Amino acid sequence: MAEITPFRGILYSTEKIKNISDVVTPPYDVISDQERDAFYERHPNSAVRLDKGKPAATDTDLDNPHNRASASFQNWLKDNILVEDTDPAL
Repeated sequence: MAEITPFRGILYSTEKIKNISDVVTPPYDVISDQERDAFYERHPNSAVRLDKGKPAATDTDLDNPHNRASASFQNWLKDNILVEDTDPAL
């Protein structure tokens, strides 16, 4: 039988992000490249930066959309843009 365990979610900080609609986006698989670019411009902490990063002509195995997303995620946690929920939940 599967064991289901509550966990602490990671959320945008309401102290740092005043208007959640500035940073939330549709899922990556329904966002066009033009929409992605607009979300990038809308806010520096847009979820699109984690979900559908921009490729660059200079991308390498170490510098690419996936690694940049990871770096953004870690920085946002460090800067309290994203915060861990206080209580575990499902």
